[in-house]
Amino acid sequence: MKTYFFTLIYLFLLVEAPSQTTGGNPALVNFTAERVNDAVNIQWTIRNGFSCTSVYVMHSTDSVNFHPIHEFPGICGAAGQDESYSFLHTNHSPGSNYYKMELGSNGVSGIIPIYLILYGSDGLTIVTNSDGSHSAHYYNPNNTLFTIELFSETGKSIFRQTEISGDQVTIPNAGNGLKVVLITLTGADGTLYTGKYIQ
Repeated sequence: MKTYFFTLIYLFLLVEAPSQTTGGNPALVNFTAERVNDAVNIQWTIRNGFSCTSVYVMHSTDSVNFHPIHEFPGICGAAGQDESYSFLHTNHSPGSNYYKMELGSNGVSGIIPIYLILYGSDGLTIVTNSDGSHSAHYYNPNNTLFTIELFSETGKSIFRQTEISGDQVTIPNAGNGLKVVLITLTGADGTLYTGKYIQ
């Protein structure tokens, strides 16, 4: 049985679905950003007939102040076919991340927002959502089925749900009042995540 305990060492987890935009730029067929393990894979395709120099992948944490994180060397694009390119961003920030393309004389792309959540080296973090509810985000690369169980401070089981797939689950309200709630997530493969939060 694998057992993990909640700590304060951090890795990154992308929680939004892959995003794409061209921002109406006629030189782009597509521009996408998606999670690949602990990195963000940026892909773009230049439409046939367009060429460009000084192409930059730009990054921001506030959607206003962008800085270059990758420069495509040389000339991109081709006369007879669409040309695809990619860049793997491994030095991203926790929280909000924004990406866009600068295509030299062909202008810029639209902006792609990606939100990254910090989670502990043990593979679990508890997040307070904007509506006051809580979500558990946990490392589950093989999409193992999990069972979630909540316990009161005295160890009494107050909620249990089985056969949860994916890598996040909304935690139900454990009753009225401010209290510490203990959580366990047990995988069908024996993986165990534990943590606590204040409700």
